[in-house]
Amino acid sequence: MRLSLLIFLCLSFSTAWGEEKLSRKTLRRRLDPIVVEGKALGPMLGQSIDKLRLFAMKRGKLTVVPFQIDEKTPSGNYAFDKGADTKKDVDNGALDANDELVFMVRDSGGQAPPKSLKAFPKFVEIRLTDPKDKRVAWVYLVAFKKKVPALADVDYVSIQFDKGGFFNIQGKDFITGNKRSLGNTLRSTSVRFGESAKKLSPNVIDCIKTRAKLFYFAISVERYGTEMRAVIGAYIDGPIRVLALNVVEVYLIWGFWIRAPNSLIKYYDYGSEMPTNMKLPLNIDSANPASVARLSMDLSPRAQSWRFYNSWNLAPVKVDGVMSAKEKALKMSFPKWNVVYGAEGGIVQRLRFEKEEMTSKRFCRLFYKDALHERDEPENEQGHFGNAGFEVDLSGLKAGVYKGCYYTYFKKSFRYGDERFYLDIVDQPIKVKVSKGF
Repeated sequence: MRLSLLIFLCLSFSTAWGEEKLSRKTLRRRLDPIVVEGKALGPMLGQSIDKLRLFAMKRGKLTVVPFQIDEKTPSGNYAFDKGADTKKDVDNGALDANDELVFMVRDSGGQAPPKSLKAFPKFVEIRLTDPKDKRVAWVYLVAFKKKVPALADVDYVSIQFDKGGFFNIQGKDFITGNKRSLGNTLRSTSVRFGESAKKLSPNVIDCIKTRAKLFYFAISVERYGTEMRAVIGAYIDGPIRVLALNVVEVYLIWGFWIRAPNSLIKYYDYGSEMPTNMKLPLNIDSANPASVARLSMDLSPRAQSWRFYNSWNLAPVKVDGVMSAKEKALKMSFPKWNVVYGAEGGIVQRLRFEKEEMTSKRFCRLFYKDALHERDEPENEQGHFGNAGFEVDLSGLKAGVYKGCYYTYFKKSFRYGDERFYLDIVDQPIKVKVSKGF
C-alpha cells in the first residue's frame, strides 16, 4: 500500500512538473520581430482585422499585447495608408492569405491552460522556438464578434515629417533622420541616442555615404549619394514597424538610369532593414580598373573616444581622426558585420546579398578610414572620422537586378559583444508554429 502511494505521488509530481515546464516561457530573446503570413493563420482568414487581438500569458493572466497587421493587395504590394501613393486592399478589412501579422518576441508569454482560453470564440496558438537552444514562448491571436478589448497602448517606432520635408525615425532609444539631406531619404545625417526626444545625445554621425565608380566601354562614370533621388512615396506607421516605400534612382550615362525596384525600408525600434536592390540597365566592364560601389557611415568628431571592430578584426581600434598603426593593419576582407561604439551608444552594420558571390569577388572588402585631413565628398563635416562600411566589386556584372539588404542596428549603452543579439535576428530566425484552437 505504501509502495503504491509512493509511486502515485512520484508520478503526480513528475506530471505536474512536466506541465509546468511545457507551459512556462523559456525564450530569452527580446529584439526579434515576428512576421506571420495570413495563410499560416488558418481559422483567422476572412476575419475582420479590427476585431483581432493578440494575447500573451503573463503573470498567470492573458493580456493584450502590441501587434499590427499589414495588409497587401492581390498583386502582393503593401496597402500603404499614408503618403503620396496610398493603396487599398479589396477585402473590406478582412485578413487575407498574403497579409502579415507582426509583433515583437519580447511580448510573448507562457502557454495558456485550456480553461483560460474557453472564453475566446475563435483563436490560434502561435508557438515560438529559438533554433539555437530550443527555448519556447507563445502568443494567441483571437477573433472577437462583440466586446472587442482595447488595443495595447504601445508604439515602439514612429516616423515624423516636418514642414521642410525632412523626417525622423524614433525607436526605443535612438532617433535618426535626414535633416541635412533633402531629396534623399536613404542618406541619414544624424543619429542620436536617448530615452526620449527631450533627452538625447549629440548627433554622432556625419552621414551615410554612397559612392559608385563604374566603367562602361572604358568610360569612367562616378556617382555620389547626393546625386541619388530617393523619396518616400507611401508608408505604413504601425506600433511594431514602419514600412516606407521609396522611389530610388540615379542617372548613369547616355539616358541610362540605375534604379532600385521594390525599395521598401523597414524600421523597427532597434534599427532598420534597407533593401539594396540594384537594377543595372547595362553590362559593366570586367577589365581593370575595377568598378566598385561603396556604402559607409562616417562618424562625427563629436563621437569622441568611439571604437571600431568587426567580424575579422575583433580587437577594437580607437577612432580619433588619425590612422594609427593598428588601423592601418586591419584585415580588409569583406566583413559579415561592423561595429562602432562609444559612451553614447553603438551602431551595428551588415550588408548581405541574395547571391553570396556578390561579396566574394576580388575587390569586395571592408572600407575603413580615420583621417580628418582627407576630404570625402559628399560630407557635412570634413574628412573621415571612423568612416566604416563596405565596398562591393561590380566589375563584369550583366544587366539585371541584384538583390541585397543593408541592416543598421542602434543600441544605447552598447557593450563590446552586444552585436550578437542583433546578428541572430537574421542568422538564427525564430521558428514559428501555428496551431488551431479548439
